[in-house]
Amino acid sequence: MRYNTEEFRKCAKQDFEKAWNLGAEMMEELPVSKRYPRKRYVRASPHPISETIQRLRETYLKMGFDEA
Repeated sequence: MRYNTEEFRKCAKQDFEKAWNLGAEMMEELPVSKRYPRKRYVRASPHPISETIQRLRETYLKMGFDEA
């Protein structure tokens, strides 16, 4: 969020309390795409070895083997 610092300082020198209360109104509203947080969270993926072990386990169970 950006605001005009010179205008804010001038207003604060005249009446600090008024500048304090108008602080949010002096800031320009940014579009949603530029607001924080900008980070996206990517869904985790399983490790390839764990996937292979799981697929082998399922295959052996389908073939009739019992787990020990």
